[in-house]
Amino acid sequence: MLPRDSSGEKDRMPLSVQPSNVGESDTVCSNSSKFFLTDILIELSPEDPEHISPIVEIFDSQHENGDTLLLEKVSSRKWRHLSPIELADEITFMARWDTTGDFGYIHLTSAELEGPRKQGASINRFRRQFAVDADNVTLTMSYGFCVVPPGKYVLLEDENDLLPREVTLASFTEQSKLVFAFAFALPDDAPQKPELLNLCGDWYLQRFKSTKAEDDVSKAIKAYEFAAQLVPEDDSRLGGFLYSVGASYLGRYQEFGVFRDINEAVCSIEAAVNIVPDSYAGKQDRLNDLGNALQYRFRRTGQLTDISDAILAHQKATTLAPCGHGNLPIMLRNLGNSFMSRFQSTGNLSDISEAISTHQKAVHFTQDGDVKMVGHLTSLGVAYTLRFMFEHKGDIADISAAISAHRKAINLSPKGHETLPNMLNNVALSLVFRYDRTRNIADLSEAIKAQQEAVNLTPGGHPDRPAWMNSLGNIFLRRFECRTNSEDLADISRAIALQQKAIELTPDGHANILSYSSSLGNSFRSRCRSTKDAQDMLDAISAHQRALDLIPEGHPDKASLLAELGKSFFVRFEHTADPTDIEKSISNYRLGSTSSSGIPSVRFEAARIWCGLCRKYDPSQALDAYAVVIELVSRIAGVEQTIQKRHEKLADISDLSVSAAAAAFSAGRYETALEWLEQGRCIVWSQINALRSPIDELRMYDEPLANRLYHLSRSLENAGTRADGLGTIGTDASMGRRISLQDEVTAHVKLAQEWDELVKQVRDIPRFRNFLRPQPCSELLNDIPESGPVVVVNVHKDRCDALALIAGADTPLHIPLENFSSRQAENLRRLLHLYLSSHGVRMRGDTKPNIDDADPTIRAIKLGTIKSGHDSAIHEVLHDLWVYVVKPILDGLAISRPSTDPSRIWWCATGPLSFLPIHGAGLYGRKKNTAGPCLSDFAISSYTPTVGALLERTKKSQNIKADQNLSGLVMVSQPNTPLLPSIPGTTREIRAIEQVLKGTKHSVLCLEGDVASKSRVIKEMETHPWIHFACHAIQETSNPLESGFYLYDKRLDLAEIIQKRLPTAEFAFLSACQTSTGDEKLSEEAVHLAGGMLAAGYQGVVATMWSIQDRHGPKIAGDFYTSVLSRGTPDEGEGLKSGAAAHALHYAIQQIRKTLGDSEGSLLVWVPYVHMGV
Repeated sequence: MLPRDSSGEKDRMPLSVQPSNVGESDTVCSNSSKFFLTDILIELSPEDPEHISPIVEIFDSQHENGDTLLLEKVSSRKWRHLSPIELADEITFMARWDTTGDFGYIHLTSAELEGPRKQGASINRFRRQFAVDADNVTLTMSYGFCVVPPGKYVLLEDENDLLPREVTLASFTEQSKLVFAFAFALPDDAPQKPELLNLCGDWYLQRFKSTKAEDDVSKAIKAYEFAAQLVPEDDSRLGGFLYSVGASYLGRYQEFGVFRDINEAVCSIEAAVNIVPDSYAGKQDRLNDLGNALQYRFRRTGQLTDISDAILAHQKATTLAPCGHGNLPIMLRNLGNSFMSRFQSTGNLSDISEAISTHQKAVHFTQDGDVKMVGHLTSLGVAYTLRFMFEHKGDIADISAAISAHRKAINLSPKGHETLPNMLNNVALSLVFRYDRTRNIADLSEAIKAQQEAVNLTPGGHPDRPAWMNSLGNIFLRRFECRTNSEDLADISRAIALQQKAIELTPDGHANILSYSSSLGNSFRSRCRSTKDAQDMLDAISAHQRALDLIPEGHPDKASLLAELGKSFFVRFEHTADPTDIEKSISNYRLGSTSSSGIPSVRFEAARIWCGLCRKYDPSQALDAYAVVIELVSRIAGVEQTIQKRHEKLADISDLSVSAAAAAFSAGRYETALEWLEQGRCIVWSQINALRSPIDELRMYDEPLANRLYHLSRSLENAGTRADGLGTIGTDASMGRRISLQDEVTAHVKLAQEWDELVKQVRDIPRFRNFLRPQPCSELLNDIPESGPVVVVNVHKDRCDALALIAGADTPLHIPLENFSSRQAENLRRLLHLYLSSHGVRMRGDTKPNIDDADPTIRAIKLGTIKSGHDSAIHEVLHDLWVYVVKPILDGLAISRPSTDPSRIWWCATGPLSFLPIHGAGLYGRKKNTAGPCLSDFAISSYTPTVGALLERTKKSQNIKADQNLSGLVMVSQPNTPLLPSIPGTTREIRAIEQVLKGTKHSVLCLEGDVASKSRVIKEMETHPWIHFACHAIQETSNPLESGFYLYDKRLDLAEIIQKRLPTAEFAFLSACQTSTGDEKLSEEAVHLAGGMLAAGYQGVVATMWSIQDRHGPKIAGDFYTSVLSRGTPDEGEGLKSGAAAHALHYAIQQIRKTLGDSEGSLLVWVPYVHMGV
């Protein structure tokens, strides 16, 4: 049963039974009346931890050898005896702490008892102290005095009979009947009757805990309800009586499942809660039981209001519980369970975060050796498993923590513990989930062993046995599917037999039938793939359809069941080629992905498959499918997660936008293609940009709302850049450490939800209805720069296309790349990667490309890939980019002649093309003056991660005043970074820049050597709009925020740069290695230092695609800054301006080409330099 109110005794009215015939005091009691001591309370003062529980024995004429009282502990220093004791002439109570030494005694003489007998109910409560030798503690006993007149007494033997039935006292042989006799012998107006009825209910409820007999709990309910009916509304005892009524109904519901009982429990306990103030000492226990009752009703009805009210009740209970309250861990566990229940219905991440946090605290606050620890660990393990299950690419740390918690719970459980099968099932389930991620067969073997033991320990007829059998069948299914020998059908046959038996043992209408049916369908489908037996496939579809028919509307599992049915139809289609099957398959995946109640990760997977099937079998639905998947992908990697976690979630799925755009191109929907590429690419950087979006207009309309949004955005951004400690913490970490990290996660999730709500509030304002929404194509076209087009190139295995966005145009210009393919782009990427690797182009500091020193075996592989007629792989890559990509686009733009003043082109590439140097495309000869056309003859190239990112910077650059205060440049040089190769060219590079800027009015600061500490560089970045890094750098593709620059003392990570929010940031020159190299798994996320610097707020960046040569860095940098200055001076109000950077880099590259030509070595020098941004 649930914890009871432990402080009720001090508020109880004195207990006695008034005689039925009231007269004068000397005639109240006849000689044949019975006299009893009732409601005995033993109290220790002060509380002494050495004294655990006293032993109290009674000696009188009826108990000559001393009978031990049955004491119930009601608090840390109080014990209670429920049953009445009939009085003899005199009586002695002996108390002691163990069986060897007496502690003290109370002797009630016949003379002392004579007074109460004569006065009857006029003296109804007594208190005596045990005579003791100890000086430091006292033990007292308080008791009531009960008089029962002679004759006949009321008893309810039939639980449905509320009318009195007369029986003699002598007919009672059990204490329960005696208690009932006391209670019902009295008239309703007897003042002692409600309390005696309450005592009667206590006795039966206590016995029900052991017997689980419906008769006991039903009598308890009737006694409590009668007591509550007899007292007025303002009686202080009413709340306690109502609470007991509710607790009894709750106990009966838990045992027998009658729905009326749970409604009665909620009503009664809620009334008991509302009747007392928060200062009432036992209110937290009532709130705890109210939360439990509401949670049980939610499980029955699915009403979200019930589980939300349960959470509120549990939260208030934990708030009211005083520090050190013995039941606090249980209250926390109940709160966590309520959060888990709501999470399973809504998928709200804050609920599962709160659940884990509260379960962690329940474990933390429970002492080792406490039997309740087993339950706390079990609940914590289940919470971890739920979060792993429901997240797309769940964190492996979660499922490992779940396994650890379940193993500890099992190890702490005594042999034969009644919940051991449940714990074994939990650990088996967690092991299976981890196997699904790691494919470690040891986990699967351990899972089978644990689940088999759970089945063996559960007797036939037990309601949990079918569930354990079904789970065991699922594990056998997993093992069958992982084996290479598909002809061995032993495991799949076991799986089917177990799941069929589980269904057979489960009564119709039981909620678990649908999950058992779904599991059985999966097993039939898997066997069909091996045996090609049509009956198996028919059985699979039938089982899945049955599960779907049973599931109620709005159930969170409906999306996954629809997907399973869709999968079964598709497997049958593979065997039969029946078009009806593929239609049904597509239909079910569509319904699953659009299910409003489905978990986002489940819907997302269904939508991905829906898209793939539509592309191949029903293109007419493809656009609808991709619209759903594009909307869901941003929810998979939401702002409630760290940036690192978001990138992990997007790995291998970031190219979905490219697939969506290809489908739109095929349908002639070019505007849709552009919009999907904008929504589905660079999601993380776009989220950061949204958090930094200017809100000046909103502030003018509603300043308080704008300020709240601003502060929330700052907090959410900081939370996103925090270290993801939960992903790296070991299973042996302390619970205190885990709680601290989980609190960070929970706070982050709450910030994201609050931010979402605030954005919705802003959008409710008519003039801001499109606030932070993705821009439609028409709006994007309105803001295209006049200086040149933006060219978006979509590379997909089905087709390759370019869209040119031209200022003043109403629609994008479509340029099909009919002779280019995704495979060709990937081959070029691999060729370039192999070429660079074979030449040792890794780190700044190489004096020249290792063309002659390369490993001959690697070089042989490289040369074998080069087409005839090309001097080197780099020549081939640039040639193919010109012929198959750039030249067709220039033709589409009607750019046919070289220009001495070329226009700009911003490239926004996708897929493998984003790793290739489009800006260097051309036909180059090994000797000077033998080159053919190249892109730089026609246009000045820049890159942008997305069109929106460029347009945001274009707007911002128009608002930056180019004055002397914004012309500051800080240069960072590290020629001798500790533990890294020396790069002396960085010193020459900085000197060259200083020489160029000498005599100008620009503020220039050089930080070199040990002066360039991490703290100093960060400080100067806050006040200098331009920064030039000449140092080593590292690109951490696994965690982009750890990418950074090596300074003298520490590495300056991108996370720290982003956190600073640099409002004056304008331009960054990253003269370091591989600062624009991305991650192949995140081809659409611009996961490189240059992209990160743009996200940090810089308007433009010069970066490198691979390692640069130290000896040529000074000349390129010097020519760059010379060109920047030539486009304006501070006196003219221009100064260092990021808008001149692209032209300046173009100029610097032309100068180095004049010196080195277009040989293989020359191309390796200048091609890696790229410009990004404005």
